[in-house]
Amino acid sequence: YDHVSSRAGDPQKHTHVLIANVTFDKDGNARSISNEKCLEYRKSADAIYHQELSRQLQALGYNVRHDRAGHVEIADYTKEQLADFSTRSKEIEAALAGRGLTRETASAESRQVAALATRAPKNMPETRGVHEARWQVQAELLGVKPAERSAAHINKCAQGWTAAQVAGHAVTEAASHLTEREAVMRAQDLHREAARAAEGRCAWADVEAAINDAARRGELIATDDGRITTSRMLEIERTTDARLEEGRGAHRAVMTSRQFDSALAKFERSQGFALSDEQRAASKMILTNSDRYQGCQGLAGTGKTTMLKFVREAAEGAGWRVAGHSSGAEQAAVMQ
Repeated sequence: YDHVSSRAGDPQKHTHVLIANVTFDKDGNARSISNEKCLEYRKSADAIYHQELSRQLQALGYNVRHDRAGHVEIADYTKEQLADFSTRSKEIEAALAGRGLTRETASAESRQVAALATRAPKNMPETRGVHEARWQVQAELLGVKPAERSAAHINKCAQGWTAAQVAGHAVTEAASHLTEREAVMRAQDLHREAARAAEGRCAWADVEAAINDAARRGELIATDDGRITTSRMLEIERTTDARLEEGRGAHRAVMTSRQFDSALAKFERSQGFALSDEQRAASKMILTNSDRYQGCQGLAGTGKTTMLKFVREAAEGAGWRVAGHSSGAEQAAVMQ
């Protein structure tokens, strides 16, 4: 069911969805539900909601804008004007500031704590009619004029494309974004990013149809564990595997094991700390192996960048010229 105001009585369009706390097992017995999966899909549901809200606003002739999370706003209103009608946001931000935090620096848990701590009991009617006159007076005092509606804004963002073309492009863009760093993606993540990419230029049903069409064409492929990959990622993996195989024993080692031990000792003295066993093993594989390509995989914070810094210094010390590439500015700076 739809509400049009916040707890503080500001204009805030939002929708509540009720889910019955009951499901049925394979034998037909009623059971209470566990909400972990619901939480996993929360961001996806939010993105789809804003995608549909954006579509309806554009259909009414409003000019809209979207933030990085895909949330839609009417573009005729400035951020400052919206802030004047955001009492709850100010309350939450003040609570965070009292703890030395901002919305950007606070964790999701901290933001939730601040929201709950400042949440007053519901004592405002939820109907538009009760608030509309007060909102109009407040808007006039603040110099806020009604947003313009124009037929020129309807489908302006579609750029002459059909809804199916917009949806197809959104799915392609979403899959490409999600596979920049990972070979597979979850269905809910694909839904979230596709909804954000569509920006209300088509219906969510069009996006769902585009996802199904991409699967039928073999562009999106379901994996054994229920996730999704793309035909492009599979081709990249096949090409990578072939090149790795071709490169076995096809390159001169950068240094001998004895030279490696000497370079490692020098590096550790200069840094004032010792590499971990895993960092030593990975760097030794890179520097003393005769394969053309070496691959190292590790979780965030395990020291991959520090290990590569040693590899660079050791290789340059042995007379090699090293060219480094990184998708992260911080990692690139460390390796330089």
